[in-house]
Amino acid sequence: MSRLLAVFDLDGTLFQTQTVDIAAITQALAKCGCPPLAPQEITGLFGLPFAEICAQVLPGGQPGLIEQFTQNVIRHELEEIPRAGCLYPGVLESLQALQALEIDMCICTNGSEQYVQAIADKFGLHSLFAEISYNSSPLSKSERVAALKQKYNPDTLVMVGDRSSDIAAARDNGGVAVGVSYGFGGEEMSAADYIADVFPEVETILRKLAAPLSMERVEPNGFFTLRQAAEGVWAAIVIPGSGALGNAAIIDLGDSAAVVDTFSLPEAARLLREAAELLTGNPVKYVINTHYHGDHHYGNQEFTDSLILSTEGTRNILTREQAPVPGVWQKGLQLQISAFRQVKAAAGDPLVRAALADEISDKSALLAAVPRIRRVTAALTFTDELRLHGASRSLRVFSYGGGHTESDAMVYIEDVKVLVTGDLVLNRTHPAMQTGCPEAWLGILTRISSEIDFERLIPGHGEIGGRHHLREMSGYLTGILQYAKKAAATQDSVEAWLAKGVPAPYDTWKMSHIFEWNFRWLFERFGNHTKEE
Repeated sequence: MSRLLAVFDLDGTLFQTQTVDIAAITQALAKCGCPPLAPQEITGLFGLPFAEICAQVLPGGQPGLIEQFTQNVIRHELEEIPRAGCLYPGVLESLQALQALEIDMCICTNGSEQYVQAIADKFGLHSLFAEISYNSSPLSKSERVAALKQKYNPDTLVMVGDRSSDIAAARDNGGVAVGVSYGFGGEEMSAADYIADVFPEVETILRKLAAPLSMERVEPNGFFTLRQAAEGVWAAIVIPGSGALGNAAIIDLGDSAAVVDTFSLPEAARLLREAAELLTGNPVKYVINTHYHGDHHYGNQEFTDSLILSTEGTRNILTREQAPVPGVWQKGLQLQISAFRQVKAAAGDPLVRAALADEISDKSALLAAVPRIRRVTAALTFTDELRLHGASRSLRVFSYGGGHTESDAMVYIEDVKVLVTGDLVLNRTHPAMQTGCPEAWLGILTRISSEIDFERLIPGHGEIGGRHHLREMSGYLTGILQYAKKAAATQDSVEAWLAKGVPAPYDTWKMSHIFEWNFRWLFERFGNHTKEE
């Protein structure tokens, strides 16, 4: 079974027929002694079966005259195609990009075999199409498209053309009609499901139609689940306890792909790269690390052919602090796992116990992966902002400084209003605060709210969110700062305050064990400040 079968008309869709047939028909009419036609009259014939063309230009013509006219047209076409024939702008480039998506592509045209083969030979179309169906039988275009559908058995059939017969072929076969306004059909295209004004827009439409089918082809795995955030943008949401730990994102740039963050484990990163290539039909050209925490960059090593980017600050941190020695790293992880188990055994809150179970599982997976992890840092860095341009969209990669860490980056996909935030914004998940500055963090969130026109948000942890999650994140940081400051000003111990549990409304948030880390850190911070005063 084929995922998607795209059937293309030729004249007025792929090939600029007027570059050949105005001259060919004019010369053929002259040689037959027939009255000439104006160029606009000739272009009105394009896309029709040749028998209908003959009926219009040779009304009441004798079989001998029709045969003479036919042979003259074919002879002149074959002379004109190598000399003057042209495809529409962007056709070859878009077809090559679509071929990489593993879409089955065919041509179904009313042109003659010699005519079609000459065009295919000149532009190398045979290598791009699985099959070319030309007008060699009394079957209609709808009937020939039906035969292609039966042969390839697609999940989705798409017919791309410029005439009403192309739309009818889609309708008759339960397919999607994509009309091209630049061809010869004019108002006939108003009945199409989609309309493209230039051929690269056909590529965009087909990518949109193929995306859900591509997601179905990504094999489920134990590390992450794919969620489509917008056209050509996917979130790889980690499965708790899998070891992958931090979310990632995949962005289709048209002629390449970008990945934001690469998980904790090389195995998960390899599957992320494969998913990106399958979803976009392109290699991963860019990998963007939002910050230096390992759950966002340990998988970099799986992207050997990609350009890795980060802020200058993130790279400086990773190069300043040498990668841990495997044996020392493993010993540290074993100690952490042992400590987490003790805390879990003593925890009374079921949500905290569940979160610690995931933490233990994540750390155990990382412990097993340590011998296979090697640090790969960015080859290209920036301070404030960087623009990445693809064939179909551009990305704004930028930083407002440090909040969650010393240096945090984000990625904005403006055309679909999606913001990838790293750990600056989480979706109802407790953020780790100890390596950052909460006050600066709040300032960054304020800038995001006022300066970035986004509708959907891919967070560092948790499911895809929206603008309200930005407000919730600000509320969390403000609330825990006030709560810890109030606690530190009392005579009660940190243990007494922690015994009260996680305060509402954050008591239902995920990764709830992190609240204790944050509170202890802030309690000590505010306590020291109070003593100094």
